[in-house]
Amino acid sequence: MPARFHYLFPLASDDLHAAVTAVLPTLEASVLAKGNASLAELYRTWSFADRGASRLVVRASTLRELLNGLRSFLNGCPEPDVVFVATSVPATPPPLVCIFNGMGGQWNGMGATLNEVYPVFASALTAAEEALLAVAGGARFVPAMLDPSSTSMTTNAGAQAGNFVLQVALLAELSSRLVAPYMGALGLSAGEPAAAYAAGSLSLSDAAKVVCTRLAMQDRVAAHDGGMLAIRASEAIITPLLPAEVEVAAVLSPHLSTVTGPIQALETLKTTLPASILTIDLPMRAAYHSRVMEQANIPTDLVVALQDLRPRPPTTARLFSTVTGGEIATLLDAAYWYANVRQPVLFQSAVETALRAGGAVFVELGPHASIARSIEFIAGASASSVPSMLRGTEELLQLDRATIHLYLHGHVIQLVLAAVGLVAATASPKRQVLPVVLIPGLASSQLHAWKNERCHGSIGQEVKIGDRMWIDVGRLLSQTDCWERCMRLHTRNQSDVACKLRAGDGISAITELAPGLVTGPLSVVWRHVIETLTGHFDMGPHQLMVAAYDWRLPPSMLQERDHFFYTMLKRIEDAVHLHQSRGVVIIAHSLGNNVLRYFLAWVKHHIHLTDDVHEAWVRRHIAAYFALGTPFLGSSEPLECLVTGLSVKMPLSLDMYRRLQTSHGSTQWILPIPRTLHDDPTDAQAQQAFASVTYPGEAGSTVTRSFSMRELTNGSFHRAMAARDPTFEDLEYVRERYYAQDPVLNVHTPWTRPPIESIYVIYGTGKKVRHRYTYTERERGAWTLDELFTETPDAATCNKTGDGTVSYYSLSWGHTWLGADGDSVTMTRAPQAPYFSRKDIAQTKATRVKYAEYQGGLQCKSSESPSLASAETQAMQMHYNSGFLSDLWSSASDEPRIHFFEHSGVSPTGRSLHTSVWEFDLIQHREMLSEPAFLRELKFELHNVFDGKAHTDKFYPR
Repeated sequence: MPARFHYLFPLASDDLHAAVTAVLPTLEASVLAKGNASLAELYRTWSFADRGASRLVVRASTLRELLNGLRSFLNGCPEPDVVFVATSVPATPPPLVCIFNGMGGQWNGMGATLNEVYPVFASALTAAEEALLAVAGGARFVPAMLDPSSTSMTTNAGAQAGNFVLQVALLAELSSRLVAPYMGALGLSAGEPAAAYAAGSLSLSDAAKVVCTRLAMQDRVAAHDGGMLAIRASEAIITPLLPAEVEVAAVLSPHLSTVTGPIQALETLKTTLPASILTIDLPMRAAYHSRVMEQANIPTDLVVALQDLRPRPPTTARLFSTVTGGEIATLLDAAYWYANVRQPVLFQSAVETALRAGGAVFVELGPHASIARSIEFIAGASASSVPSMLRGTEELLQLDRATIHLYLHGHVIQLVLAAVGLVAATASPKRQVLPVVLIPGLASSQLHAWKNERCHGSIGQEVKIGDRMWIDVGRLLSQTDCWERCMRLHTRNQSDVACKLRAGDGISAITELAPGLVTGPLSVVWRHVIETLTGHFDMGPHQLMVAAYDWRLPPSMLQERDHFFYTMLKRIEDAVHLHQSRGVVIIAHSLGNNVLRYFLAWVKHHIHLTDDVHEAWVRRHIAAYFALGTPFLGSSEPLECLVTGLSVKMPLSLDMYRRLQTSHGSTQWILPIPRTLHDDPTDAQAQQAFASVTYPGEAGSTVTRSFSMRELTNGSFHRAMAARDPTFEDLEYVRERYYAQDPVLNVHTPWTRPPIESIYVIYGTGKKVRHRYTYTERERGAWTLDELFTETPDAATCNKTGDGTVSYYSLSWGHTWLGADGDSVTMTRAPQAPYFSRKDIAQTKATRVKYAEYQGGLQCKSSESPSLASAETQAMQMHYNSGFLSDLWSSASDEPRIHFFEHSGVSPTGRSLHTSVWEFDLIQHREMLSEPAFLRELKFELHNVFDGKAHTDKFYPR
């Protein structure tokens, strides 16, 4: 019989009785009016909020259950497992710790119902199984695990593998429901690989490798006589009573410990313990956490088996170790995982550490609540715990109980967003203004101090918490050294040198970098885009969001230090649920596009795990994406930053620029890369010497070395320069640690099109771009720029150049998103002037051969009347040729135009994809954000997106 799905209907109010009294008549009237209205339709009409000291949830699968539940609350007899109530809810969500239990609670059939009902759970379960099979091989085991008639979970190997995949799937399902991220993760013995994965210390594949290594050693451990015994007493009480061959295996609470040793020794121990001490036989027939590990030669073999593990510090959550009993911030290498099977499990100490760190709600992830009582004994009334599954309890019910428990304790849950009233089901209007997320580019958002800092020699001029440092022109001029210390980072670990700068928040952080009468106009960034969105579409704070970030950091550190990507994930999910929208619209500029790319890869790597689940999430949560000035294949500017420093028109020396820019790990994020992963003799740009350096050789000679694009990112350039310049030793460390070894994404590879339905790639062309360099060593560790070359135009792409910052070679990679090579693309050319006629627009179709090259060079050919605008437009131009309006009307053939390239196709899964590339003549990189022609096209296109349509018809004046 199929499982019955229940909806969770919430209410939040300072007076629940009054709120339910107000809601019930509206609900009853709505039901009477619609008669056969579905519960799903009704659920979509609840108004979402999370305000109120009290909360209530009704769990219902039918309208009758919902009505009866609300009535039972008003009658003072809430129905069990239907109505859940909390009368004192904390104002802020208490920190949540996920606990991954160990062995003993598993059974065949566990997870079967969750796998049937919840796609996120099912996909994560499959991904975890595939990760194990990729390491150990063999046949699939999940079908047997889900089969209640099988006995696969009675074996140690089956139980450990089953526990791991179940815990990974439960974590994915729980994460999909949470708005605020879990604060910490904690694993009990065999549950610790899953906890390390949850904390971001291990990738899924590495966590699977640890599990498989434990399993491979299991038979050798089981071959030795041994077992385990639970004793209801503290470690201090039982330790003096243990014979020599018996050891403490786990300290679970002040009242529960586990010991391990030979079976006969354990049997004897049971008879010699005082009668007041109770014991419990455990089914485990292997003496883990004992000297048997050494007898079975586990230390050497386990360390060798895990020597290629690639652990990293926790990035997603704090990790509380049951090996050390404390918080772990170091790498979980092979030696740690040997300690995991050899040392006693210090569960009590780890929970106490989590409590001291603020942990107040514990969710036990595993097949049964095996450690709930231990948590209760350790935490007392200072924290609460809830299991995600209970053997013998219907799985959907127990997971809903856990979800509701979190909601009633102050968390905002995706499936249980708090409601303060009921809205009758009405047909939604055709147009829906979708939430918009803005992602700024490099150095395009303010940075504020989060720590007081004394500026030496400047009495009374210290940096205070909240002060804007990027850009504070006054402080830059008067306290240059102090400003530099605040802006710099320690190169190797990317920590703050001073001031503890963090990204600003909200639209004010990106509207202007240095507000003021003089500096304001010079530092305007996103103001015109924001004014367009708020003025034309009447957007408010809940619809217009800014994903500002510390643009000095490499991508992995944005998550490790600031939890940026997890926060962005939850903000997008929350916005979609809050507005019941078809998704958000993302507008990113420059490096902000690379941030989005990494975000999508991080979400897939840590949350979604498989292509199908990831694509489904993207299609549900991102309706459209506007990519402005994207350095798809990097930019030449970072090279200049690394070697000599790049001036950005502020009163600083080049040496200071270089000190700053080389300390920022993000500088290497967009180093220039070739468009193929392997050498391509036909790629002239990739074959060029991108950088040449000359320095003194032996016996008065000079040495000149040249480096290609590929050598800039594979380490060859860094290592060669390090022999002459100590700064490059640190830069190579940064490149290797934060880029080459990044498990989420190799950012120095070309970007394939993400599965977003509508994408607009937008950039300027026709500007000179600094592209290749020659340097000479003026003294050891210091370089002089001798000569620079601008971008070499390519006749195959109409001799176009880039936007003054990013080359056309890099920008035009977006053409590869216009379907496959050989697909037909619609090309339209229109004036940039605000007013023009239909005759000023030319449209044709062409076959895209490869990259931005089209058959017959059609993209290079102009309209049928190349020299003049239409007669209609010429007449209007003549009428206004001497007035203030003369520049509003298109005129001569050299007037700047917009070139639109459009393609519609389907994804490998059969879903529609619409892609546009907009090329604006003679628009600089950052100026695109304030370009009137772009803002005009953005408005027209957003109207279509909000209407649920694909793209506007570019053939008609708009």
